[in-house]
Amino acid sequence: MSFVNYHIHLSDSSFGTKRVLANRVYQEFISDKHHLHMNATRWVTLTEFVKHLGRAGIARVDETEKGWFLAWIDNSPKALAKAVRPLSSCRQKKKFIHIHNRKQA
Repeated sequence: MSFVNYHIHLSDSSFGTKRVLANRVYQEFISDKHHLHMNATRWVTLTEFVKHLGRAGIARVDETEKGWFLAWIDNSPKALAKAVRPLSSCRQKKKFIHIHNRKQA
């Protein structure tokens, strides 16, 4: 399993899509005795890796005075279907209100 995939798997199972300090995720990552070391990857620092996750659309990242935070973006089919359901019902409500208002005018 690649460094990125293992990091995503760990974060998804431990933190879900919650915003969490990147260093906290990394500390949990390296607590696994068989983890892949970051110096064996193309990223030299955790900051570079976190920025990559943000640019790739894998996570929402932001920097604060406490450090870098990440929130994983769940792109699984199940999560996407769940996100579409409320949107479609909202569209249906707007369409109903629009049609209802046109009839009254």
